[in-house]
Amino acid sequence: MLNINEGGNKMKKVVSFLITICIVFAVFPNCVFAKSVDRISLDEFCEQVTDMLDEDENGIDKSVNSRVIVKADGKINQLDAIESVEGYKDYHILEFSNEKSAEDAVYYYSNNKKVKSVEKDSVYSVDAFVEDAPDGYLSYASVEMGFSQLFEYFNKTSYTYSGEVTVAVIDTGIEYEHDFLRGRTEDSGYNFSDSGESNSSNDDNGHGTHVAGIIKDNTPDNVKIRGYKVLNSEGKGSTVSVILGMEQAIADGVGLINMSLGAKKEN
Repeated sequence: MLNINEGGNKMKKVVSFLITICIVFAVFPNCVFAKSVDRISLDEFCEQVTDMLDEDENGIDKSVNSRVIVKADGKINQLDAIESVEGYKDYHILEFSNEKSAEDAVYYYSNNKKVKSVEKDSVYSVDAFVEDAPDGYLSYASVEMGFSQLFEYFNKTSYTYSGEVTVAVIDTGIEYEHDFLRGRTEDSGYNFSDSGESNSSNDDNGHGTHVAGIIKDNTPDNVKIRGYKVLNSEGKGSTVSVILGMEQAIADGVGLINMSLGAKKEN
């Protein structure tokens, strides 16, 4: 037979536990017991993020200063975001109506322990290359960096290269039909910029081809170079475009990733 006092004590413990749970949810909304996010594939993630980009006539994403990139597990408070993409790994790409709202969101997420990292989207670009450089259009400073001596050394030894290594060039693409690069390059088929062909990473700027030429000229034949186009014909793109290129290259299992680009805030 259940002792009345014993049953009463058990009921008090249950009530006390429920009250504690209610207090936790009230004090720490969106911070504990995180809800899971519906998972999407990398292809879906790339497609949805690409749809968010809105470039102007100069190839600059008009919404770049109003977009925030958050990394956090599970659901997050999206504040007053007007558009969002989530569900691939721990990415949350949020777009706000104006730059001030985006800056406020960065401050909010920076003080949220659940958030791993947060940053505003920004413009990535490449410097113009010099076609009549001393080493030619496609290579650069091979002698100064000592690669000529390195290959001379290997040619005098019995050293052989085994296995194929793929280097991803995340840039403006690659001119795959160029005679200098024949047999050493591969088209990834991914273009996350706003120029060029939709299913090709062919170069319409020249910088990515220049980078590929440097790699080709200073590596043995077992090194293959695969282009991922994230910058447009003006040599510009956004952080999210670069992220898409990186994630796709990782998913494709490349051995190395090369990014000869930089980011700065555009006014």
